[in-house]
Amino acid sequence: MESKKKLRAAVIGCGQIAWIHLSHITRFQLAELVGICDFYRPQLEKTGRAFGVKNLYTNAAEMLAAARPDVVHIVTPPPTHADLAIQAMRAACHVLVEKPMALAVGEADRMIAVARETGRSLCVDHNRLFSSPALEARRLLAAGELGELVSVDFFQGFGLPPRMKLSQFDNQWFSKLPGGLIQDLAPHCLYCLLEFLGHPVSFQVLTKRTGLLPAAPAEEVRVMMEGERVLGTGSISLSAQPFMNHLTLYGSKATARINIDNFTLIVRKNRYSHPLFNRVFGNMEEGRSILLSSARSTLRFATGKQPRYPDILELIGRFYRSIQDGEPPPVAPEQGRETVRLIQEVVRAMQGQAAEHPNQAPAFIAAKQASVRIVVTGATGFLGNALVRRLLSRGERPRALARPSMRVSGLQELGIDVVVGDAADMTTAQTALRGTELVIHCAGRLGSQGTWEEFQRDSVESTENVLRQAQAVGVKRVIYVSSLGIYGVPNNGNGITEASPCDREPDKRGSYSRAKIEAEKFVQQFAKETALPVTIFRPGIIFGRGRALPTAPLHPSAPHSWSLAAAAPCWR
Repeated sequence: MESKKKLRAAVIGCGQIAWIHLSHITRFQLAELVGICDFYRPQLEKTGRAFGVKNLYTNAAEMLAAARPDVVHIVTPPPTHADLAIQAMRAACHVLVEKPMALAVGEADRMIAVARETGRSLCVDHNRLFSSPALEARRLLAAGELGELVSVDFFQGFGLPPRMKLSQFDNQWFSKLPGGLIQDLAPHCLYCLLEFLGHPVSFQVLTKRTGLLPAAPAEEVRVMMEGERVLGTGSISLSAQPFMNHLTLYGSKATARINIDNFTLIVRKNRYSHPLFNRVFGNMEEGRSILLSSARSTLRFATGKQPRYPDILELIGRFYRSIQDGEPPPVAPEQGRETVRLIQEVVRAMQGQAAEHPNQAPAFIAAKQASVRIVVTGATGFLGNALVRRLLSRGERPRALARPSMRVSGLQELGIDVVVGDAADMTTAQTALRGTELVIHCAGRLGSQGTWEEFQRDSVESTENVLRQAQAVGVKRVIYVSSLGIYGVPNNGNGITEASPCDREPDKRGSYSRAKIEAEKFVQQFAKETALPVTIFRPGIIFGRGRALPTAPLHPSAPHSWSLAAAAPCWR
């Protein structure tokens, strides 16, 4: 029998999961590894040394042209999946792409269209369907040993990796996703439910913000899916401990429970005619099964017979064989597309929670401080965070108000009170300001991205709300952080003073300047009407540790070069 030609494989991406793929390819000689690619050369070279790969590329097009792989593994962050997969398929390569397949259904559709157009195989890494316990559970179901499938339940937890601090989440790729960490974890839950339920007749999402691990718009997500004959539920939790991942298939004859972390399968059925015997001996048999399967799994891992992520190894092997045999991939791209569609619904539900329930109580993370005099809003921003740390260095214990994000964890580690919520929300602002004397209001939308409505809400309406609530709870003074951007670019050769007028046409420079001007107008008018002591602070270019000095606007050849000067309080 003629042996099959070994495939030529390449990997795009050199992160943690890429090392798993590379380890499987090289250790088990699944293919000839002809190249790896990553735009960040230090990580690329480190990966090359670790796996003995000499063909290193920082450009995917160059690698595809020079290395000419048969199959490409795309193990980069999800926003890059569609373009890289399409590029590889147009270069006559088959593609295995990490989950989620894409960030939007439109991107997934483009990928599927190019796969059909080029005749290339496109597979999605839905690895948890290919662990040995999952494969055995599927076999039992197909053989009728579980009876008729009644319902499916999936639980996805999260455990902080060893030696990782919450503040380090800021540098992780998933922090940039619209759904944060949940958007990275949700595919596992959703593709497992889809595998057993088929196309959903209905799909519902519940979300809840707890503030315990602010790595997503909501830390708790529950989904309910109705198939044609089976019901499914899924739980994704960033708050629950201990960290657990499991999939349960409830059948009319027996129930199969897969422990995803320990790679164990427990099947429980009524073995005795008397209910009491089933309860007593069932627990004993289940305990025995857990002990034996856990010991077996641990021994295989300790002796090197079971590698890390054996489910990914199984999937890669099946995908390679499907290419060689001309068969469909083990995970069809249409399955990946449906998973993406449901992920989008989950993300919309998380993002819509705050809009639908603007008066929901904010998450208050107390550090049991004796007293708090100062509140800093926008405390996860560059300036707000620096102010919090400077106040701490001077013996103050400020309270921080910040929107839900992974940066909140860094504030928690400082041991201060943190109110997680929106400064434009009345309840949130009152919770943050109550019992304090001074508010330093740094919160607002920065940069050029966003619609005017978004700038108006985040910069103007939030400022209006903070000042109103400050007066309501008896705050003694507010410092409002504005910007030199309200002035525009001087064209008469003279410098800017506090008496200089605001830019009369701020829209030409974007919504940021317009929002700052509108907010200042309200601050000055409110202070006059209420006698609330307010200081407006208009800094220029802000830089320091964590943000380099942007030198381009300072160069004499720049169209509108600015001078850099220390800013001072400019209105009281």
